[in-house]
Amino acid sequence: MIKYIFLLVLVFSSCAVQAPPSGGEEDMISPYIMEVSPVSGSMSLSDKDNIEIIFNEMIDPNSIKSSIEIYPDVEIKINRYGKKIIIKPKDTWPMDDIFKIKVKRGIADYFGNKLESGKVLTYSTSKNISDGFIEGKIFNNDNINPSTIALYEIINNELFYYSSIENDKNNMYSFENIGNGNYVVIAIENNIEDIYNDIEKYNYGIYHKTIELSDKKNKFNDINIMFSFPDYKDDIIYLTSYNNFYGEMEFLSGDKIFLINEVLNKDRYKDNETYVLYDNSLDSININYDMNNYIKNYTINNRYKLNKVLIDSISPEINDSYFDNQNYILKFSEPVYIKSITSPFYLIDENDTTFLKYDYLNPYTLKLSDVKLIDNQIYMNNLSITDYSDSKNILIDSKINLFKGLDQTVINGGDISGNINYSGNNKIIVELKNINSNEYNRLLIDMSGEFKFDDIAPGKYSIWAYEHINSITDYYYNGSLKPLKLGARFGLYSGQIEVRANWDIEGINFNINE
Repeated sequence: MIKYIFLLVLVFSSCAVQAPPSGGEEDMISPYIMEVSPVSGSMSLSDKDNIEIIFNEMIDPNSIKSSIEIYPDVEIKINRYGKKIIIKPKDTWPMDDIFKIKVKRGIADYFGNKLESGKVLTYSTSKNISDGFIEGKIFNNDNINPSTIALYEIINNELFYYSSIENDKNNMYSFENIGNGNYVVIAIENNIEDIYNDIEKYNYGIYHKTIELSDKKNKFNDINIMFSFPDYKDDIIYLTSYNNFYGEMEFLSGDKIFLINEVLNKDRYKDNETYVLYDNSLDSININYDMNNYIKNYTINNRYKLNKVLIDSISPEINDSYFDNQNYILKFSEPVYIKSITSPFYLIDENDTTFLKYDYLNPYTLKLSDVKLIDNQIYMNNLSITDYSDSKNILIDSKINLFKGLDQTVINGGDISGNINYSGNNKIIVELKNINSNEYNRLLIDMSGEFKFDDIAPGKYSIWAYEHINSITDYYYNGSLKPLKLGARFGLYSGQIEVRANWDIEGINFNINE
């Protein structure tokens, strides 16, 4: 009887869920792939061969399914036995063709430590396999979550997905067993669902040249990619009319633009591009509004319902104010009406009261003339300043403290100068960034590459440069897919630059990539 009990214990022990022993110090080391069988690049696989991936430690089975992808899409079965993952087709692997298994960095051990480097395994069920190779590094990306680097093959001027991989912990990536063809390399801070939509949501970069793999040249190194802002296109979500003369146009991004009744659009307004005219008698209005993001212009053109507030009981107020040379700018929360003949704005000193001339820049912005930096306050007869509603709501503010801005003078700063080696035909932008504050200075220089930053505050800085091919802003041009336009060339100075008081730094020389 004792003999049978012992055998029964052995059977149940072998079938139990496998997990690491409890107790001891917490494991903080990431797992890694030790062996793959058959090795990546193998040919003449049968249509039902298993692929075995062996790790250095036991893998959490809950992390596996979402971290294995097959291309082309094939239904698979995944089994885990301790440190080993076995992948096999539910039916068969593609016949006389190549297939790829993408192992993502989401695979983790039982302590939650994830892979530091993913891998793409390539196999062929025929007697042929490609041996093209592409490697590089990504920059300015999210260092917490892996990004996706993808190859898209250009066929008849269209992009077709070929393969993708995640960057490793050092932001490096590499593709192996790539077939001959012309490719665009795109990197994005997310998984790829639909690349055309994805780049409107996430930071991304496009390599500055197409990669042509051929029998003569099929290995490419230093295919480095710089990330920048999404190619985001805003849209209108709401139109609200608060009274007969004023409303707001609200965007998905949270930005708002004033709607101004057409009757207020006087020729005297110098700034007429910061608002949209509308007819308050309509229930819906056509909007044709030009916008831009960091790299391109676009137009919002649609018809929107106009939501109307029945009673406007909100008083106007001053939202912003600042010096503009010897003028002082007041920005109100809505269009304001000044009903007095005498200016309602004035200064008070020990001996006199000085009334200030004013001028409308637009229905909600005024310019006050001849205001000096020595002045501290502007007073206003707020009873003479109202909104345009039937309620004639009175301005809340009766005086305002003058904002003189921050003193940007650098005391005991230093200069930074150098040269950028560049072989292109465009101007260059050099960006110097304070590592601690992330504040930056930019210089636009010519193709000679000589640059100099004057009077830089003491601190530690990074510096890089890029060819200026952005027609919209001075930000780095990371490329576009509609239409296809590749990213700008760039280069980075290796290491930090430490600026000390009254100490000039010369010889900061580096290259913009070819």
